[in-house]
Amino acid sequence: MDNFFTVLGGMGSLATESFVRLLNARTPSNQDQDYLDYLVVNHATVPDRSAYIMDHKQPDPLPALLGDIKQQSSLQPKFFVLTCNSAHYFYDQLQAATAIPILHMPKLAVEQIKNLFPSAHRIGILGTPGTINNGIYERILIS
Repeated sequence: MDNFFTVLGGMGSLATESFVRLLNARTPSNQDQDYLDYLVVNHATVPDRSAYIMDHKQPDPLPALLGDIKQQSSLQPKFFVLTCNSAHYFYDQLQAATAIPILHMPKLAVEQIKNLFPSAHRIGILGTPGTINNGIYERILIS
């Protein structure tokens, strides 16, 4: 398969499923061959990102995430999608482990917010404790 991307998911599995469902629903298609080519890694046993972000004595998810990046990089996808907001806490380390671009979901979301709502003074964030407490959206919004 050429010209494909990899979805690194399973953190939560239902969020990954929702992402794939929306991706397919928003892909203009008249036949099966019109859909995008991608692989889904549903690595549900990655240690809890929020637990680690809140308490570094908890199991570290980074080794599992790096293993996925290294394994999937050998397949040469065009890019990676990381569907877990909290996992972006490790983004710099993950990107450093591969030459293949990893889409930065929080940065892309903030770019869209700024484009769609340029005069907004407040933005609400719903997420896990790890997503909220690591401040990733806040840092991007104020930069």
